[in-house]
Amino acid sequence: MNAVLPMKRRWPQFLAIVIIFIYCAVFLVNPQEWFPNSIQKTIHDAQGMVTRVIRRGVTAIAEGKPARELIIALYFLIAAGIVPLFVARVAGRGLKDLGWRRPNRLALRYFIVALAISAPFLIWMVRSPTIATLYLKQLDHLGFITFAAFYLVNMFTEHLLLHGVVQGLARPDGRWADSAPLPPPGKGLNRFLHWLGLAMPRAHATGQRVSSWLGLAPGCLIPMVFSALLFGMVHLGKDTRELVLAFPGGLAQAYIAYRSNSWFTPFLIHLATASAALAMMAWM
Repeated sequence: MNAVLPMKRRWPQFLAIVIIFIYCAVFLVNPQEWFPNSIQKTIHDAQGMVTRVIRRGVTAIAEGKPARELIIALYFLIAAGIVPLFVARVAGRGLKDLGWRRPNRLALRYFIVALAISAPFLIWMVRSPTIATLYLKQLDHLGFITFAAFYLVNMFTEHLLLHGVVQGLARPDGRWADSAPLPPPGKGLNRFLHWLGLAMPRAHATGQRVSSWLGLAPGCLIPMVFSALLFGMVHLGKDTRELVLAFPGGLAQAYIAYRSNSWFTPFLIHLATASAALAMMAWM
């Protein structure tokens, strides 16, 4: 079967990508100075509207002025969690269609390899003149419990959206595909590649060869790149080194999510690498 779908079957995928891109760009991106003024104003107005509603609600319940970090955490919980899940549910998608699944046995292997590969990049990142100061000051200001809870909520909803909802709705059939089975043990280099779930038998259909070698179902490559692009976008405004690593890191996490059969795997990897980076900042 040819992997190139006819246009009449592709338009729902393109429409989903456009809608998701606009939504993320408006509600989850920090507008930069090089954005046109009209776009900056649109984004600020939209984000400000949601923030004001949250602030009023929290103030009414708690009868006090809510902390800035609480407002931001609730904002992400709503914008990156509740709203996308609600829309996906209205579209007839269940949690399993959005990658809310039990990870397969590749997950632990990816976790170990990802930590090893990311170590030198984490060291390079935390040596930035500004990044350590930013996070350590925030940790000192908030205290460990509040700091950890704040970033746990942000990272959980970020992965739920970008590696769960997006990678489901942006596929041609609008839902996650089942992960490919593991290949049998090989010899030499193939033994290691098979251990990672790579070097699967290649499909003969044009356009499926890369996907099949990676152990992915047809239609996963475009959502992976799209998810990585959004992952980079939501890191706009971060330290330059963190921003530089966002797209390749997001692409690797998008692949790991599909291949390990769950978006929880990249979430746990990100949580571990972020914790390691914070420990490096404190130690260095």
